Amino acid sequence: MRTWRQGRIGKITFLDSSSLYVKCLKYPLAQFYFKYENRTGLFEEFLFEAKLQKSVLRYIETLGQHELSKKEKENEGTSSKIYEILELQEIASLYMKERG
Repeated sequence: MRTWRQGRIGKITFLDSSSLYVKCLKYPLAQFYFKYENRTGLFEEFLFEAKLQKSVLRYIETLGQHELSKKEKENEGTSSKIYEILELQEIASLYMKERG
């Protein structure tokens, strides 16, 4: 993904075949999910909300656009930590191991 847009839906696929789905909120805040159904536009299994470094954007494959609620548009986020791509990969790998 080259630019950030509120409501953009994306997917980050890592080298170990794990992946995370991303819903972009107010830059640099994003929500991460384990599953996303493209046909229905519904997310499943919310994982966490985090701020991202700008360098992570190039790893996000754009899947679509989602209409954000007013609350989501104004959300400043609870996470003060800013995640890098390697940290996201570690989280995704751990989650996949837990799921079996």
